Amino acid sequence: KFSKPGDPVLISISGNDREVVIEIKDAGTTCSAAEVRNHVGMLGQLNRNIYEQQGLGVGLALSSLIIRSQNGNLVFEDAKPHGINTVISLINNS
Repeated sequence: KFSKPGDPVLISISGNDREVVIEIKDAGTTCSAAEVRNHVGMLGQLNRNIYEQQGLGVGLALSSLIIRSQNGNLVFEDAKPHGINTVISLINNS
């Protein structure tokens, strides 16, 4: 969502009998991983005063709630030279 048109956004999925890991890597410059982590439980949009965005700003909070309700984990890390790596881990409970 925050990468420039034409910039790559890489999505990979891996797993085994115990867990599934989804990794999303983007090259956006809108915000840092720390800013995203600080807004996980909040409603609203990051840097709305700088970047015009569509939506209500509930996606991150809702995604986090769903992932955590499934005993999953959501991690944000800064990518170099810019961008964010997002890692979602979901445990197989069956």
